[in-house]
Amino acid sequence: MADAFDAMLTNRSYRTALTLEAAIEEVRVNAGRDFDPAVAEAFLKLVAEGRLLPEMGQTLWTGPRGALLEPLAAVRN
Repeated sequence: MADAFDAMLTNRSYRTALTLEAAIEEVRVNAGRDFDPAVAEAFLKLVAEGRLLPEMGQTLWTGPRGALLEPLAAVRN
């Protein structure tokens, strides 16, 4: 879930990053299809609480085999 969300928020060679709002909507719309609904709901709750978003320029993942960082500060607009 976090890897997919991070990918949505990151520029790729084939597309630009989604906005935070668009990424949240993508998770919401695809819960039950691409994402486990319970995991998506819990993940979006963490996002809404500002407990699982990177600072601009950082990613949610780092380290060997993508070890998840502790929850990061909310994105500043």
